[in-house]
Amino acid sequence: NGTDIHYVEAGKGEPLLLLHGGLVSTNPIWAGHPGGWVSHVDTFAEHFRVIAPDTRGHGRTANPGGGPIAFTQLADDVVALIDALGLDRPMICGFSDGGMTTTMVGIQSPESVRAIVNYAGYDMLNPKAPSFTMMRQMLGGSPEATKADPVMVEGTFASQEMHGFFDRMKADHDAPGAVSLQALT
Repeated sequence: NGTDIHYVEAGKGEPLLLLHGGLVSTNPIWAGHPGGWVSHVDTFAEHFRVIAPDTRGHGRTANPGGGPIAFTQLADDVVALIDALGLDRPMICGFSDGGMTTTMVGIQSPESVRAIVNYAGYDMLNPKAPSFTMMRQMLGGSPEATKADPVMVEGTFASQEMHGFFDRMKADHDAPGAVSLQALT
């Protein structure tokens, strides 16, 4: 569909697409982080032909034309990758934003895939999910918050855990061949 999608591939057998979470990529810098699949590719490759793309605007896959990136566009990209690689109804598994994309592939093009695993992406489709309460607490100051509290936001993003994430994210996006971070919608 006009997008050059960077991906890593390993193993043989039935195809399995692994979609990373938002703000991360297939860069080995994400080993050990739950948002990326880097630490798991070799294990999956013992049983499957693993294809792990950098989604549009992440890692080494650009966002042609710039602008916000919708999950529907990411799903279109995945279907285009499936077609370009000649995959016969692969299984796809996505984490967080990758889970949302995986779900959108299933909604938009159910004939394109054999099985879907939405790992930690379901919460975005379920406003009663515990993660919504956690985010309200972290960014709004209470489980019932309906707007952000700047003091809470600053405290959340100033934590040591977030500093480590941001340092890793900056190193990923500064890596040779990487694209600059893009907006997601």
